[in-house]
Amino acid sequence: MILVPDASSSRATRLSESSWAWLSPISEEADVTIQYYEFQYHPVIGESSVWQSLNDGGDVLLGLLLQLESQVKPLSGIIIVSNGLGGIPALTRISERYFDPAIRRLADKLTQVVLIGCPHPTIDDKSKWPLLDRILKHDRRLNARDLKATAEEAGIVARLCTNFQELGVRCPLITTYESQPTTIRSWMTIFRPERYTLVDREFAKTSVRNEEMVALNLDNRDVGSLTKPQASNDEFRQRVKFALAESNARVRFQIMQSESHPQLFRGDPFASTASEATHSIVPIQQQQNQSPTVVLSNPVLATAGTPTDRSTSIGSLTREAAFDYRRVARLPCHIFGRHPRNMNFFNRPALLEEIDSYMLPPPPNQHGSGVETLRSFALYGMGGIGKTQLALEYAYTRRSQFDAIFWITADTKANIAECFSNIALSLGIATESEVSDLTISFSILLRWLSNPTKVVTTPGGGEKVMDASWLIIFDNADDISLMSEFWPSTGIGSVLITTRDPAGKDFCLKRGIGVEPLSHDDALEFFRAQLDLDDGASQKVDTDFVARFGGLPLAITQVTSLIRRRQLTISEFSHTYDISIQQSGLADFQVSQHDGGYRQSIFTVWAFESLDKTTQALLNVMSLLDPFHIQEFILTQEIRQSFTSLYPKTKADYTVSRSELLKASLITRSLPTEHVEVHPLVQEVLQAQMGKQQLPEFFSIAVALINKSWSSETVKWGHETSHREHSALLLPHVLRLLAVFEKSLSDVELADEIIDLWIVNLKESGWYLYERGEHKSALPILTLCLDIARKRSRERPDLVADVLMSLAALGLHTSSPDEVLRNSKDHLDLRQQVYKSHTESGEIPLQTQYDYAMGVATMAMAHNFAGEFDKAIPYANKSLELYSSFPKYLNWKTVPYNAVAHTGWALWSLGRYDEAEEVFLKALNAHRERGIPGSYGFASLLYPLGNVQTSLGKHNEAAATHQEALLLFYAANGDNYKTAQARLKHAEHLARSGDHKEAQAQYEIAIETLSRNVYYKPEQSRALIKAARHMLSIGETAKAEDLFEQAQTVLNDANIRKNVKELDDEMMDSMVRMWSR
Repeated sequence: MILVPDASSSRATRLSESSWAWLSPISEEADVTIQYYEFQYHPVIGESSVWQSLNDGGDVLLGLLLQLESQVKPLSGIIIVSNGLGGIPALTRISERYFDPAIRRLADKLTQVVLIGCPHPTIDDKSKWPLLDRILKHDRRLNARDLKATAEEAGIVARLCTNFQELGVRCPLITTYESQPTTIRSWMTIFRPERYTLVDREFAKTSVRNEEMVALNLDNRDVGSLTKPQASNDEFRQRVKFALAESNARVRFQIMQSESHPQLFRGDPFASTASEATHSIVPIQQQQNQSPTVVLSNPVLATAGTPTDRSTSIGSLTREAAFDYRRVARLPCHIFGRHPRNMNFFNRPALLEEIDSYMLPPPPNQHGSGVETLRSFALYGMGGIGKTQLALEYAYTRRSQFDAIFWITADTKANIAECFSNIALSLGIATESEVSDLTISFSILLRWLSNPTKVVTTPGGGEKVMDASWLIIFDNADDISLMSEFWPSTGIGSVLITTRDPAGKDFCLKRGIGVEPLSHDDALEFFRAQLDLDDGASQKVDTDFVARFGGLPLAITQVTSLIRRRQLTISEFSHTYDISIQQSGLADFQVSQHDGGYRQSIFTVWAFESLDKTTQALLNVMSLLDPFHIQEFILTQEIRQSFTSLYPKTKADYTVSRSELLKASLITRSLPTEHVEVHPLVQEVLQAQMGKQQLPEFFSIAVALINKSWSSETVKWGHETSHREHSALLLPHVLRLLAVFEKSLSDVELADEIIDLWIVNLKESGWYLYERGEHKSALPILTLCLDIARKRSRERPDLVADVLMSLAALGLHTSSPDEVLRNSKDHLDLRQQVYKSHTESGEIPLQTQYDYAMGVATMAMAHNFAGEFDKAIPYANKSLELYSSFPKYLNWKTVPYNAVAHTGWALWSLGRYDEAEEVFLKALNAHRERGIPGSYGFASLLYPLGNVQTSLGKHNEAAATHQEALLLFYAANGDNYKTAQARLKHAEHLARSGDHKEAQAQYEIAIETLSRNVYYKPEQSRALIKAARHMLSIGETAKAEDLFEQAQTVLNDANIRKNVKELDDEMMDSMVRMWSR
């Protein structure tokens, strides 16, 4: 019987003095012979929390249980009685690693588990987590800092309990719970102590099969001792007595069976081929009235046994009493398989030191101070990231630290088993005949790993048995489930695994590190080193070219190898790579030992062909999107299945496929932002492998997903900002798709429906860039969009009109008045065509009416831009009339900002100031009366109204109006071209009021903002001139001259040959766009 107190129990030396005294009379009544062992936790708070120590201690307990199991008779039963959470970690480990033969032997000897007052929080129900704090306050009297630390790690306990609930145990389980509240006192509640039932029925229930719930009429304080004579507790004792009798009956039945059928029970029934040496550990003898104890003083050290002449600590027992001189290992023994040291390894000292902190054995003077536990560490990450090379370098450079190093290729079960046999033979601890049986060779090797000893010669010429140190490296352990079967759980040494599966870190008790790509500088240095280029080399390295490999060591190694083999210059290879990654030769790359001994190329290392077809489809779509921030709301959109039969159809399907990609480290995921990332080079290889046969299909899926992701609340042609954050997330993906389209799909015929969605995606992206003031970036996107849309003009004239409208608005900043007029006229013609087609059918959709009104207003805008203000006014009035008839705008419920702005600008430009003021004030008053918050559209009316008020001599009103416009423009767009124009007006008002310092500050911000846009050089020059004149007005002549000089340079760059000092206000206004005046 293994007695496991709670993490808060005090140390006990004898059974009768401990909290387990109630068991002694029960075992006597049940007539069961029991050998007792007691395990005790004593976490070191400060180094880790109670829960982390509890979790770590579970592995220590499991290791001790495995060693004790090997000392008891093959046909016997094991009962675990656990108070509180004490036994949960070890029980969970037993269920998780049942495929390990040693653990299977232990698990199958379990005949009963009893959990006394054990809380059971789970991941799904966080409402119970705070109860853990109350238990700690009651039991451990932790200070506030330690309580906070444990509260932050409550998830450790919840995950343990959740895993236990899912895995269960293979024997009957008795679970008890409290029915009495516990009094909890603290300095805050000293006069009014709190009372809580800490572990009630719901909090204790594990929901595993074979569970029997029993109530205890006790509080949490008395649950451990069970000494109070309540009737319900007597009932519990009777239930335990019955369980002991049942366990005894099972053992007796096995003994009877073994006597009747000895061939079935020779030695260990689960290791029938094991040699006798496997069971040579001397069992601990129990003295009368005294139980051996396993006492854990900290998460690492432990002792066991009674003070007999044969047993000291378990560690000493297995190293001395059980040492077999017939099996002396040949040391040192360093086995690296077919892996020579990579002399071109790029040093990564920080990672090597990180591994050291977990892997290095303790100094010789610390051996034997207690039971040592297995040290394990995981290197995980995508294929080609350098995990194997890193582990290999670690093994070669740390040979002096380990007596034995074993390299195991862990990609298949057969490879692992063969490696274990070869290791046993190389160590000299197994014969040729023994290694022919993999079970025997594994058992022999596992025994040595659990008791690693060596014989050394003493100064006096004698021999001495000492501890040996060993390191096992499981390389390419991508299937973590294989580790369960071959994991040296009882080993006393170090295990390093390399895997693509991030779960490898969980397998190593959260000890591990994700290997990241090389930094840009390191990648550049590695690239140069591979080509033996020093700083004075004639070949220059294109840093952008090297950056394309994303810091992936495998890619850099193979690219430089190809350059050397073909005797190419860097620029020659770069040129072919730009054309096609396949044309560069990487697709046919043949690996050699000179390339670091790695067996894969970048076209084979990621094993795409092993993925499920649905997962492959998901990854193919990801390869077409921006690699660094793929939002999962995009990938989980519901699209028409006519686009594909392979892409995940539901979110559940997506989750399954995502898990497969995460396991292979082909993607990474950020939980807080719910986005995934994929390496850019993975994308390039996938695109090359898809080719023109599959690329159109997955391009179509990506286009449909992006289209479905655009905000449905986007106001057509509006300048509202609510959708911009969402649009900013989608823009990078459209730009990536655009690059793929232009490179590979511009001459490929896509389905009409996909073409229409693609047009919308491009138009939305171009309009968003226009709103952001990035006119130079928007122009080529919208130009290409128009070319594609014109091919669909017969079927979808509305799409062509949408693009023309966008280009007309953009043209105010990038094009000539003639081009803006041409696009505006074509736009209106198409709107009229669509409007007429609906008129003939008898019903005109409201959106079509809006679009027609917008077409009319756009003509007013174009004539204003061309300076044809008389022609603009009729179109502006017509658009106002149309808008006023729509329900949305009826009685000025909503202000048609666009139409009002064009009307007011035209009237102001014609000198009809009173009429312009009336138009603007009517719209603005309607806006304010309805309590509508300020917006970009509202600011677009305030700015020209301020101009009108200035022309009317109402300077104070104009100053307030322009300042309000500035604030709204800035709120909507930050410092862009519109905001800059409002700043100039604000600066003029400040200068007029005598606040020269603030005026100059506003000028400087406006000048800097306008300098960012190549289309605004005239506006920038005008701003510099205004700032220079302001400097002259306050006597700053030198600064003024410098500003005039800058203004002249900018104006010359704009091909305007005029002397800046001779320009008056009217001449400057004629240089700039009307909206900038």
